[in-house]
Amino acid sequence: MITKPILVPAATMAIFISVAAQSQPAPSSQEMTTDSTTRTSPLSSPSTALTVSSLKGMELVAANGEEIGTIEGILVSTPDRRPFALIERGGFLGLGAKEFAIPLENATVAGDQIAVTDVKAGQLDGVVEYDESDAAFRELDDIQPVILRQG
Repeated sequence: MITKPILVPAATMAIFISVAAQSQPAPSSQEMTTDSTTRTSPLSSPSTALTVSSLKGMELVAANGEEIGTIEGILVSTPDRRPFALIERGGFLGLGAKEFAIPLENATVAGDQIAVTDVKAGQLDGVVEYDESDAAFRELDDIQPVILRQG
């Protein structure tokens, strides 16, 4: 019978595979919680964690101090979890305003403002506005933290 010699090595291999799978270390609590915090950049400089609710209403300004807009919410790009500030510009009394998603990768907290180095207000005139049905973004809840550099 040829089947007996083949079954014994196959059964032995199956046991070793299941033991190896069970001996994998469980992820640490730090690895498990990394996904719930949104980082804007490597933490090479001093940083601070602010909740989305504390960021709402803050002014987003360019590096030269030019006002870009007021933060209405924080978005995360779904493919790579990059954070974006959702701002409104233009309009009158809430009518005709356009929403834009501004990247926060190079953002710095400066008092009650968030300064971005790679965006100027004038650049937004030709940019396509944010569409809330866009699956490339999801809005963060008010209690979620966002880590920003301190200025």
